[in-house]
Amino acid sequence: MNKSSLKPFLQLIDVGFTAPGLNGNTFPIIKNVSLQVGKGEGVSIIGRNGSGKTTLSRLLCGLLDASAGDILIEGRRIEELKKRGELQKTIGYLFSDPENQIVYPVVEDDVAFGPTNLGFPPIEVKKRVAESLKTVGLEGYEKKEVSILSSGEMKKVALAGILAMGPLAIVLDEPFLMLDPRGVVEMAGILKRLRNTGITLVSTMSSLEEAGYSDRVFILNKGEVILDGELKDILSERGIIEEAGLNLPRITQLICLLREKGLNIPVDILDIEDISEFILGQSKTRPLGGYQKENNFL
Repeated sequence: MNKSSLKPFLQLIDVGFTAPGLNGNTFPIIKNVSLQVGKGEGVSIIGRNGSGKTTLSRLLCGLLDASAGDILIEGRRIEELKKRGELQKTIGYLFSDPENQIVYPVVEDDVAFGPTNLGFPPIEVKKRVAESLKTVGLEGYEKKEVSILSSGEMKKVALAGILAMGPLAIVLDEPFLMLDPRGVVEMAGILKRLRNTGITLVSTMSSLEEAGYSDRVFILNKGEVILDGELKDILSERGIIEEAGLNLPRITQLICLLREKGLNIPVDILDIEDISEFILGQSKTRPLGGYQKENNFL
């Protein structure tokens, strides 16, 4: 089982999920997945379309029931939490398309929906709505019509509605989908801040490019976890990543090209400024032309 060094929050043990097919047959979407997410950790499950990542994300928060294996949240089976009505207070789910979970036309009414259903008194609900909107950067949006908002703003409203319920963890299906470059930066900042508050975050993504905020990543291919670890550590597994139908981050592709030209730059650098500093630092000790090719790393 893949493990975090943190206290376990979420555990999957040999989890499988099969879907009905033609002629009464079934076909597996998730196959014997075992993984562990630490309390307060931020992880990303990355795979191309059809890899099973959305199905896995819905298993994690009880929207789907596993066909095999066990899902534990803080050591308790997810079925027990659902039966006791505690799951909604424990783990939230952000759909890739926010329109799938927005139910009220006005922002403050929609954000208030969850905590109201959980039985919080009106004064507490109002406080939670205000705090949640502030967290996602939508202060002053309380009276706005959801229909006039951009996709990025809608996604923030949906996330605020989850935060207002006070979950210990949030599963986010493609949190950067439908966002422009500015929206991606803003959402990444929100996720970093949430992780720093101790909320456990599990995000599905289609690209390694988006996983910079994550403590760890899991690469999913054909319903199986084929690679896991810190992003900087798994980038050396180029063959496995490409076998899963994924591309290396653009910064890593640049490093690979520079390495082919004879610059022995570490492949785990994730920032262009760090590349510049490395090259400038090395050039002080020897000419750039003095580098020897080392093609045995990738």
